Amino acid sequence: MKSSDEMVNSLLERRQAYLDEQTRKRKKYVRNTVSLCSICLVALLSFGAVQSGLFESKPPVTADVSGNSQEKEHSDAEKSDETALSSAESTQSDAETSGGVSAGEEDRIIWADSIAVGDTEGLVEQNGDWISWGLHIALKEASDTDIFAVFARPQIDGAYEHEGMRMEEYYLAMSEERNFPEKLRQLLKDGESLKYGEALYTTGTPDGEKWVKDFYDERTRYYGEELLNRYIVDGNFLKEQLENDIVVSESACDATLAYNEAVQAYLTALAQTLQGAYPAEVKADESGLLLFVTREQLASLTAETTAEWLFTLANRDGTPNDFVDAE
Repeated sequence: MKSSDEMVNSLLERRQAYLDEQTRKRKKYVRNTVSLCSICLVALLSFGAVQSGLFESKPPVTADVSGNSQEKEHSDAEKSDETALSSAESTQSDAETSGGVSAGEEDRIIWADSIAVGDTEGLVEQNGDWISWGLHIALKEASDTDIFAVFARPQIDGAYEHEGMRMEEYYLAMSEERNFPEKLRQLLKDGESLKYGEALYTTGTPDGEKWVKDFYDERTRYYGEELLNRYIVDGNFLKEQLENDIVVSESACDATLAYNEAVQAYLTALAQTLQGAYPAEVKADESGLLLFVTREQLASLTAETTAEWLFTLANRDGTPNDFVDAE
């Protein structure tokens, strides 16, 4: 098993190798792109010359052979080359930019897939929050200027309001929507018995079925008066209607979409309050945030503004590297 010093040296060597490779690729990209742009520029100028009749035998009406004309052509050519180089550098910058971080600054960011941290399983408690073991090791050996890409999964504030509803209300509605098909399927089994009402535990049904009162009370509370009245009318169990409604309920998603929208709004508002080396990004599909923070910035965050959050190193696609969900 590697010692702490050996693991740190391995981390630094892998990180430096990664940075050197990125620098080499960037230089090659600019060189190739500038060459391609120059070729395209020559081809474009040649095509324009042909279209304008420059190479036809017919002489031009006037000819300007003054020194000013030659200087202008030389200046225009230099400007064209400068434009091509600027365009190539701009294209490279756009390709390397991630999450609002400029290409020149991105090399400073440490991602999960750019370092090796050994065993990443487990969580470490810090100021009431939980940090993955991999991130803990990386932070422990970091310098004060190192910037880490950290995936944070916050606790959702149930009191947060979005469009007149609290988050806890959105969550309850979503849970009810997801559980509703199973409740209907259970009623499909109990409906023929429950249509007899209180007789089910007092005298029993005509075929001799009889329930204990406590069990009857528990089941009727579970279904609720509204649901029972919908499918049991005048002592008749509307089985066919219930079967049709089960099919419809299995594809219902309005409450889930509303909850996801509220979570997006909550995370967006939360991201604007967090301080880091670069602005935080919302990762709604993962119910989290992508932070760009130094060791001290993360320590300050866990000490002052969060409670029971989960933190881990982030991959370059913004996903968490090694989350272990705490129960």
